[in-house]
Amino acid sequence: MKAVLLTGGTGFVGGHLAEALVRAGVRPRCLVRPRSSYQPLAALGSDLASGGLDDPESLAKAAQGCEVVYHAAGKTKVRSPREYLQANAEGTARLVSAVEEVSPEATFVYVSSLAAAGPSPEGLPRTEEDPPRPVSLYGKSKLAGEQAVRGSRLKWVIVRPPAVYGPRDTDVFSFFKLASLGLSPVIGGVERSLSLIHVMDLAQGLILAAKAKPGSVYYLCDPRPYPLDEVMAAIAGVLGKKLRRVSVPYGVVRPAAWLSEGWARLTAKPVIFSRDKLREMEQAHWTCSPAKAEAELGFSAAYPLARGVEQTAAWYKAHGWL
Repeated sequence: MKAVLLTGGTGFVGGHLAEALVRAGVRPRCLVRPRSSYQPLAALGSDLASGGLDDPESLAKAAQGCEVVYHAAGKTKVRSPREYLQANAEGTARLVSAVEEVSPEATFVYVSSLAAAGPSPEGLPRTEEDPPRPVSLYGKSKLAGEQAVRGSRLKWVIVRPPAVYGPRDTDVFSFFKLASLGLSPVIGGVERSLSLIHVMDLAQGLILAAKAKPGSVYYLCDPRPYPLDEVMAAIAGVLGKKLRRVSVPYGVVRPAAWLSEGWARLTAKPVIFSRDKLREMEQAHWTCSPAKAEAELGFSAAYPLARGVEQTAAWYKAHGWL
């Protein structure tokens, strides 16, 4: 059995990856902060390594003897823009350096984001050959993390998922919440499309990525991009709701982003909605193609939209979120 280090195991994607690894017979070593909610990882039987991306000594200790490193830790919600770089760029660089020092033969799988590549033209999902053009600080920080990985001597693989949804997600959950209220917002009067991936599909794809040719980059997603209207309709159908399209002009959304940032400063709590997130929302199309991953990894999404939405909604209902 390979020695595996996982960062971000207390998060949404990392938690599901930890579960998938255990189902595959791998007992991951999970990097956790002492005050984090690591009990679910302990219940899985994972080994726990205390530390953080800001502590090089703990990173070296955690990475000692590892053959595979899955780096799923990162920040999507911040109190200030600087936190993106601290976590997603500088933190990744520290982890890379630690792994190079103590486990130079390890395979390093970096969970990046479609945001690192940027939006896509209408009807043309992004492929791995397209040059990255991130539009947000978050996307730029993830791209900087990619550059730290690319510049290393490790056997690295980079995975760029689009919007990830599934049980325990709190970001795409906003779509479910709006649909439960019978609302389908049309922001700025723009018709939008996006790629999606269910978190369980992403976890399986990440396990496959550890066996890929070093130096590879992949998009992992449902093969079909979806109009946002169709996504909202699928959610509403599962919830038994009728949708009403509501036009939301940018003149309303922009002040809301300012207010959200102000709330973050007042409460010292991170928020998902900000002017940076608005930069991403102003782009109509966020789509990518999994063709390379399908051909080289044998990746296949087991959760197309209808199945994924039904399973996710059932979890939200069972846990009182909806």
